[in-house]
Amino acid sequence: MSTRIRKPEPVSPVVISRRVYDIVGIVLFTLGAVVLVSLTTAENGYLGQWLSELLRRLAGLGAFAVPLLLMLLGTLFLIGYERFSFTNTSWGAVLLFLTFTGWAHVLRVPFERNFSPESLRMGGGYIGGVIVYIVHSLLNLAAVYIVLTALTVIAVLLIVDLPFVDIARRTIAGWVKGFQLAQQGARTVKEKGAAIRTARAARKAGKEDVKRTLASSDNRAVAQTPAPAKEAPKRSPNLIEAVQQRLAREPAPAEEEMMVVAPVNGEIVEEYEYPPLSLLKEPAPPPKRIQAELSEKIRILEQTLDEFGIGANVVEIAHGPTVTRYEVQLAPGIKVSKIVSLADNLAMALAAIDVRVEAPIPGKSAIGVEVPNDNPRIVTLREVIDTDEFRNAPSLLTFALGKDVGNENRYADLAKMPHLLIGGATNSGKSMCLNTLIASILYRATPREVKFIMIDPKRVELSLFDGIPHLMCPVVKDVKQAAGILRAAIKEMERRYDLFSRTGVRNIDGYNSRVGEEEKLPYVVIVVDELADLMMQAAAEVETSICRLAQLARATGIHLVIATQRPSVDVITGTIKANISSRIAFAVSSQVDSRT
Repeated sequence: MSTRIRKPEPVSPVVISRRVYDIVGIVLFTLGAVVLVSLTTAENGYLGQWLSELLRRLAGLGAFAVPLLLMLLGTLFLIGYERFSFTNTSWGAVLLFLTFTGWAHVLRVPFERNFSPESLRMGGGYIGGVIVYIVHSLLNLAAVYIVLTALTVIAVLLIVDLPFVDIARRTIAGWVKGFQLAQQGARTVKEKGAAIRTARAARKAGKEDVKRTLASSDNRAVAQTPAPAKEAPKRSPNLIEAVQQRLAREPAPAEEEMMVVAPVNGEIVEEYEYPPLSLLKEPAPPPKRIQAELSEKIRILEQTLDEFGIGANVVEIAHGPTVTRYEVQLAPGIKVSKIVSLADNLAMALAAIDVRVEAPIPGKSAIGVEVPNDNPRIVTLREVIDTDEFRNAPSLLTFALGKDVGNENRYADLAKMPHLLIGGATNSGKSMCLNTLIASILYRATPREVKFIMIDPKRVELSLFDGIPHLMCPVVKDVKQAAGILRAAIKEMERRYDLFSRTGVRNIDGYNSRVGEEEKLPYVVIVVDELADLMMQAAAEVETSICRLAQLARATGIHLVIATQRPSVDVITGTIKANISSRIAFAVSSQVDSRT
């Protein structure tokens, strides 16, 4: 029985060809890298020194072409499978190396010093010297250049493996395309230059028209009014002009609304009438059974303390709108810490949500027990500002805060703060505090005395004030415009400092006391309803502007009021927090935000 011997199936020649290309490419690239390191490194081993010295003697400057050609060949073999001929590319690289040594020798070494030792390293080494010597001896120097040029072209043809006609066609096409791109670029530059010149001419013509209009209006004003005894000092551009110039350079928002800014100085508001108090809601009458409730809680408080062995008497009551403070006087020999530890027991006995023990009350020899009222009373703005204390306050920036635990009205002066940071979650009273601050100033100051810049990215709260005469510009709702407004406020601050320097005063009060009525500067209150929205879209610019205003704007009468419902560290950064010391804290969503 004969057995058939199966012949092994031949390996696919395509796989072998591809594998050879990859192996040869990796070997050539690695060899080129090793040779390059040997040539460029001073400290080599025996093999590296020998290889470097051999290549420098044989090829001179062409020694550096060896590693570059080897790495180029390796790259071509790796990525040029079925695109380059193995044999042609290899011979082309060898020929290109020979022509490179010839060019290095003929361009750098005179023929009479062809084989001198110093010329070998400076030129193309022995290889380049032999090539140049043979051609020059047989023909002449011009023939050397011609032969080297022809050999270079042949080497390139072998490496790229393309016909000469294709290379020439592609080269000419590249030159033509480059020339066309250059022409197109020149036309574009020319058109842009013409457009710029036209725009400059239009702006220049517009300025001339404005100057003629101002000159004619000045002439009419001089003809109608007598000349003053003393010429008023010339004023530099104010904040509003800076805002207009800045917004003219910035792109408009999506709805293409441009800000129409009202003038500051020079605006004549004749016979401004303060808003009447009848616009505000009247306070509700106090509950009728309040005295009976207070007496009952006094009895429960004293009885509870007596049950724990603490002799105490309630000597005074401070009944506020939401909290009532009972001033407790302890019997001799009783420690204050004993009553402090009974806060939870007192809350349970009084059926209160919480009880706060203030031990002792500052300035008094008594302990305060603060208990929430059963029926909290809403404090209206009218009852706080309809007082002689508010009307007679010396500062124009005095605003109402509310009532304290002792039912006393509380006010604050924004000029002394001089900037305010308000933090609180939704429905915590933050927006009501802002409205109270703005309304308090509106009831005290005219548009010539105080100006507002309101930034409301939420488009909810401050939009109600749009249109009041105290506004320097309409309520800003776009973040880009808000950043521009803050930059313009910095310009206005610097302008005011220049005025103070020329007048020789230190602050806005000193300046207003020296100049006439028409030259007085108004206070500027910048109100930002939600800082988090600005920080999310323009954090760097907004933070820089706010910090600069907070640091320098106090003396110029520019004050910041910033509110946010998320007082985290990424919104209220350390720099902002360090420069705004006055804060009003409402309830926030987390303990971490409360500490911020």
